[in-house]
Amino acid sequence: MRRIAAVAASLALIVTLGVRLYNKNNVCVSFVDGRKVTDREVVMNDVDNILADLLTDRTDMEELLNDFFDK
Repeated sequence: MRRIAAVAASLALIVTLGVRLYNKNNVCVSFVDGRKVTDREVVMNDVDNILADLLTDRTDMEELLNDFFDK
């Protein structure tokens, strides 16, 4: 039983370290008007705005896509 507990604890430690390392290297990137933006707050704000536009009651998909791609 002690071996099983030791193996489980080791696996939990490895998974925890792996998740922390992955999240450390996880970078938010957005391109706005040809500029690369890496500020997490700005990128997430852009994502929220885009999702809000997509999830509104607008039914004209062509208009929505034109607004999205500025055409």
